[in-house]
Amino acid sequence: MMLSKCRCLLELPSTMRKLINLRYLDISGSNSLKEMPNDIDQLKSLQKLPNFTVAGESGFRFGELWKLSDIRGKLEISKMENVVGVEDALQAHMKDKKYLDELSLNWSHYRIGDYVRQSGATDDILNRLTPHPNLKKLSIGGYPGLTFPDWLGDGSFSNLVSLQLSNCGNCSTLLPLGQLPCLEHIKISEMSGVVRVGSEFYGNSSSSLHSFFPSLHTLSFEDMSNWEKWLCCGGRHGEFPRLQELSISDCPKLTEELPMHLPSLKELNLRNCPQLLVPTLNVPAARALQLKRQTCGFFMLGFVEPSFV
Repeated sequence: MMLSKCRCLLELPSTMRKLINLRYLDISGSNSLKEMPNDIDQLKSLQKLPNFTVAGESGFRFGELWKLSDIRGKLEISKMENVVGVEDALQAHMKDKKYLDELSLNWSHYRIGDYVRQSGATDDILNRLTPHPNLKKLSIGGYPGLTFPDWLGDGSFSNLVSLQLSNCGNCSTLLPLGQLPCLEHIKISEMSGVVRVGSEFYGNSSSSLHSFFPSLHTLSFEDMSNWEKWLCCGGRHGEFPRLQELSISDCPKLTEELPMHLPSLKELNLRNCPQLLVPTLNVPAARALQLKRQTCGFFMLGFVEPSFV
């Protein structure tokens, strides 16, 4: 059933529970939809549910997702603020949804600082939403908690390929992602609570015999209004050995130098970072490094020509 981009759609009929053979329900782009029908868990054959809106007190509870055990592919969950507590989060059994490839968790807009007055409940809820290790793509948006969940930097998520964090302004530290072997793409934006990026981003120093971020291809930081320092933490085999594209934009306070040795870098995009210093870069794999720089400070850019044996 295709109901995507039905912008005036406010609710789904309660009689949908009778569609017991329904396998696909697409409500993406139907942003006016307030909640899911109470009995949507009766759709036992449902396999594709790209979008899910968590209801308030009277609607379909988040925990009832456990009944939709065959959900697969992509699942984007909005209005996560309506998850009523830890028990509701646990009941969903997200760890059992082994067919999910992509998961997006989104909270509605909030004012930074509001959450500090709420007793850490959101942190606890997200900690209980551990997905299945088969997950390949994860996005977290508008999260009002103070810390990210312990499971996100866990080595058991060895299949994770892409991670996006946006508008998580109350979090002051990033996750230890450097040890995830298959992670290829990271995008971090609107993290105004982050002042420093250092060893906590790379992971356990005891693993420094190995490269950090061994498979990362693209890394993007956007709209990090209070970010001041990027402290590199290279292991014996360095960091970002396969990074091809690095983008940093709208980070007005960032003053420290970038990582100097990026052997696979092909494209460097810098925008609106007026205090950023770019050192002489060692980029032996680059035939033509693209530097896009606007409203940024003084920089020097050097190349190490590729050699062919």
